[in-house]
Amino acid sequence: MDIKVEKVADPKKRTLPVFKEVESLLDRIRNRAFEMFSGRGFGDGHALDDWLAAEREICWPAGELVEQDKEYVLSLTLPGFEPEEISVTTTPREVIVHAKTKTERKGEEEAQKGAKEKVCWSEFRSNDVWSSPRTSTSSQSPLLYKMES
Repeated sequence: MDIKVEKVADPKKRTLPVFKEVESLLDRIRNRAFEMFSGRGFGDGHALDDWLAAEREICWPAGELVEQDKEYVLSLTLPGFEPEEISVTTTPREVIVHAKTKTERKGEEEAQKGAKEKVCWSEFRSNDVWSSPRTSTSSQSPLLYKMES
C-alpha cells in the first residue's frame, strides 16, 4: 500500500498546514483532559491518565511504535480509509499521520425509505483521524511506516 510521506528536514520550519492542524488538535486534547481533571474535583495524580484518555477519545487509531535495530516502525490500523486518504508528515523527531475521508449522509427520511436495517450501535468515531506518536528517547533513529487498513 503506497502512502505519500512528506519529509520536513528542519523541525523548526513548521509552515505546512498540517502543523497548524496538529496544534489545534492538541488544544482540543488539552481542553478535554482538563474537563476530565475538573470532573474529578481537580484531584492530583491523574494528569497522564487524563491526557491519554482524551487523546484516545479524540484521535482513536490503534497503533504501536517499536524500535528495531536503530529504526522505528510505526504500525497504525486505520479501517475504512484508502491509501490516498492518508497523509504522513515527518520531521527528524516526529511523525504526524492524518487520515480523512469525506462522508455523505442521507437524510433520515430518505435512509428509512430504502433501508431494512437501522444502525443501533457503532464504534466508528470519526472520518478525521490523527496520530502523532513520540519516542521516549532522544534517538535520531529514522522512522519507518507500516500502515494497515
